[in-house]
Amino acid sequence: MELLMLLGGAIMRLIPMFMDGWKQKQDNAAEIERLKQQVALEEARSRGLREVSEVQAAGAVDAKWAEGLAEALRSEGSRAPSGYPLLDWISSSVRPIITYWWCLVLYTCQKSIYIIIAVQQDVALEKFAPILVTDFDRGVISSILGFWFVDRAVRKQS
Repeated sequence: MELLMLLGGAIMRLIPMFMDGWKQKQDNAAEIERLKQQVALEEARSRGLREVSEVQAAGAVDAKWAEGLAEALRSEGSRAPSGYPLLDWISSSVRPIITYWWCLVLYTCQKSIYIIIAVQQDVALEKFAPILVTDFDRGVISSILGFWFVDRAVRKQS
């Protein structure tokens, strides 16, 4: 009987120790999971800060670029005449001539050829209409319009 009581007492003392150890293991696992989540959150914050820094740096570069462009556009219109009217006219007409050449001659010829080929091959309008005005065409048209109208707006501001 004494042996059973000794054994029972030992087991009764070991049970709380096992329970404490099991509880400590569960607490440690929860703490590790919390730390992993905290590390992930800090990494996300760090990525966010890097992205904000990159955007701010890009914004600073874009602002400097826009400022340089505005200055270049302002200075271009304020060039002193050379004293030779033909040379001054040629100098001031380069951009309009290139714009007219691209818009009126090259672009119109290219699109006219597309239309002629489509008519000769009897292609339905819905099939060749997307070829007539592509994303590239929209980009070129918006660049030209933006160039001329933004140029005027910048010159009026200065």
